[in-house]
Amino acid sequence: ETADPNNDYLSDGIAEGVTFSLSQMPGIRVMSRVSTYRYRGSRSNADAIGGELNVQTILMGRVTRQGDNINVSAELVSARDNSVIWGEQFSRQMSDIEKFQSDIAGSISSRLRFKLTGSKPRMTENAEAYRTYLQARYHWNKRTPENIKTSIELFKRAIDLDPQFSQAYGALAMAYEVQPANGVFSDEEIRNIDRLATDTAKKALELDPDLAEAHAVLGMRRMLEWDFAGSEVSFKRAIEINPNFATAWQWYSEMLAAVGRHTEAKAAVDKAYDLDPFSPAIIMNVGLRYLGNRKTDEAISQFNRLNEMEPDYPMAYLFLSTAYIEKGMLLESLIPDCRGAELLNVISRDDCEHENEAIRAAYARDGERGFWRESLKISERLHKSGVMDDVTAAGAYFRIGDRETGFALLEKAFAEHSSFIVYIRVDAPFRDLKDDPRYQDLLRRIGLPPL
Repeated sequence: ETADPNNDYLSDGIAEGVTFSLSQMPGIRVMSRVSTYRYRGSRSNADAIGGELNVQTILMGRVTRQGDNINVSAELVSARDNSVIWGEQFSRQMSDIEKFQSDIAGSISSRLRFKLTGSKPRMTENAEAYRTYLQARYHWNKRTPENIKTSIELFKRAIDLDPQFSQAYGALAMAYEVQPANGVFSDEEIRNIDRLATDTAKKALELDPDLAEAHAVLGMRRMLEWDFAGSEVSFKRAIEINPNFATAWQWYSEMLAAVGRHTEAKAAVDKAYDLDPFSPAIIMNVGLRYLGNRKTDEAISQFNRLNEMEPDYPMAYLFLSTAYIEKGMLLESLIPDCRGAELLNVISRDDCEHENEAIRAAYARDGERGFWRESLKISERLHKSGVMDDVTAAGAYFRIGDRETGFALLEKAFAEHSSFIVYIRVDAPFRDLKDDPRYQDLLRRIGLPPL
């Protein structure tokens, strides 16, 4: 933590660097920065934090700044009895801020009689580039659409200051990779962002072939480009480099689920959750694995928990709506669907409620068929405006039994090599198609196993 909120990016950046360095130590489990972020400024005892995170020791620190002098006090505390195992003070000039992470990690390593192993991403000797990078990580960790946009701008500025800054390239690639899932973009915009993610990850690997973040991004890119074997190679490489990299485990789980390897997918997301139990994206993916295994009650519980933790996280509401639909609770699905769409700025609350009134009236008249026919009108509007992709729109037609239109849209998505189509093996609207030879043929052409 810091005494001055204006310097929060310093403590966050130092913590990010120390976390990475410590994650290279063999035989220990290091929690991610996202999971520990919630304890900043907390007065909770180490035993309480240790119980929540299921860890044995807690690294606590405080950053203070006086002009160009940065001071860090760090303590390693036992979660069993709150005793201090190790403590040390560090002082540096702002121009030497990068050295904090190696000093702290090295001292802890020595105290615990471990030896840091594995490769270390190239940092920068440009102090301004590093400060900008820390500010970018601060915004990246917040994960709102606006903060992701800000992080991208700052990562690019850090790279402009030092074009050889490999870790900034890797972080920028990750920011591009998650951007489409945290906002509303046209197909053309998504294709452009995808290209930027790929190109940036490849540039990062040119500078540092052992950068786990870049390998993980290429794992996602290859999955969404239908290269499932290549995707798995990339994810395994990222995990080999850094076994404590929770996002790599989460993304690997998504790929395994897409190809129907549900047991492995659940194990991978459980590993991600073990490393980072407070990450919204990981909590959401735990819920999605429940959905993939048709455990709707568990999925609903997971999404509700996430909505309580992160009330402004739109995707959790949208997937809660999906879970209600799978459970047959059609009317209950309307409110979270509205909330998610509102947070994504797709529709206003009043307009969404007006549409929901029409859906409720149709359901009262014609039951489930009325619900889906009225919902289709909304899907058609969103699809026509470019907010909804072809695959999701196809699902809306399958819901009302219009397979011809649904398959026509899937073929259009296939011809355009849509990334959304990789999920048709697990998404609910397509599950009843397994006896249709057109569906099985489409799976084959995408490279997905048959159902």
